[in-house]
This record gives sequence, C-alpha cells and structure tokens, in this order.
Amino acid sequence: MDLEVSVLDEVKEQVNRLTREINRLTVAIKENQTEDLGDIIISNHLKLYAEHEKELLPRTLERCLNKDCTNNQKCQSTFRDYLERVFRSLETEDLQNTFNSILEELEKVRNKLEKAQGTNCFECYSGLEKELLLQWRNLEKISGKKGGRGPTYNVENLVNQVLKPLSHPIRLTILIELGKASLGFSDLAEKTGTKGGHLLFHLDQLLETGLVFQNRKKGDYSISSRGREVLSSLENLS
Repeated sequence: MDLEVSVLDEVKEQVNRLTREINRLTVAIKENQTEDLGDIIISNHLKLYAEHEKELLPRTLERCLNKDCTNNQKCQSTFRDYLERVFRSLETEDLQNTFNSILEELEKVRNKLEKAQGTNCFECYSGLEKELLLQWRNLEKISGKKGGRGPTYNVENLVNQVLKPLSHPIRLTILIELGKASLGFSDLAEKTGTKGGHLLFHLDQLLETGLVFQNRKKGDYSISSRGREVLSSLENLS
C-alpha cells in the first residue's frame, strides 16, 4: 500500500511539474517573449541531460577508475561526489552557475593530479578531469552558449606530464610501441636499441607521469588510457 501511495505521489509531482512548464511556455508565447521561450527550452533540455547523465553515472565511473585497484570502492564514492555536484547545479536553472561548478571541480581535481604524480591514482584522476571537460563541452552544445572564460590549460602540468616525458626519442618510441601491444623489458630493449639502466630511466619517466603502467603480475608494460589519448593527438599532428 505504501508503495502504491509513493508511486502515486511521484506521478502527481511529475504532472504538476509538466503543468508548470506548460504554463511558462504559454505565457512566453502569448507575450511573444522569444528569448524567455528559448531559455525555458534550454532549461528543460539541461534537466533531461542531467537526469540522463545520472543514470549513466555507474558507467562513467567505470571509465575513470581502475577496477583492480584496492581503493576502487572508496574512490567511486569520491568521484561520484565530484560529478553529482555538477548535476545538482543544473537544478538551479542557472547555466553559468553550472559552468562555474565545473570549473570549481576541475580545480580540485587538478590539485589532486599534482599530488598523484607517480602513483596509481594519477590515471584515475586524469580520467575524471576528462569527464568534467566533456560535461563542459556538452553543456555548450546543448545551450548554444559559451561557458564564459572556460577551462584553462595547466601549462606547468602539461609541460611536466606530457611535453618533457615525450621530448626524448627513446621515450616517444616506447609509447608508440606500447600503443601497438604490451611488451616486456627485453622486448622494449630490442625495439629501442637501449638496455639496462638507460632503458629503465626512460621507462621511469613514463611511469611517473602516468603515460604507461606496469602489470605487476606479468611484469610487462602497457600504455595507459591517458597515454593512448596523447599518442592519438600526436598521430593527428604527424
């Protein structure tokens, strides 16, 4: 019985919400307030988008997080909070407020990235940063409006985490080879013509910046999702 009452209340709330939206649209049309009408339509689209993204949140978190990490469950909760704060901001019906919310979350994530250099957390936070930037682009597409000043490049981080690690031909060769398949140390030595401590030095540079990772069980090296994204960007330039 309680379940039936709960469902009925939810249906009534949905009907009331739709009625309010119809009334707002009717007033805007009667008064020929095309700007207001456009804002109402955009607001509705953004609400639908937020509901859709909330439903897909478990899949989004899977893309960001390493499922084999022992901190997976704890980080799921933390990462969920980042994204849900953005979705809740859409309920204010103030688009700029949502853009500001994304900028705030990006700043927090980038601070985490700086501290996570050389750890297993780096790739996961890179994935979260990517998702927040995707939310920004999607909101611009839906609304047809630019989000003010927009996300800025973290120049120092870009230099230290991408440009410097790939500035040496051996490190770039390693990334390219790992982009084809996971390889062991001896395989990489053969591919690069480099051995021992010299090769290990270059691998450490890529490991610390999260462009590659080492399989602890097998001992071989693989390109990370972030490394693959960087490699894809370089392919477009070549």
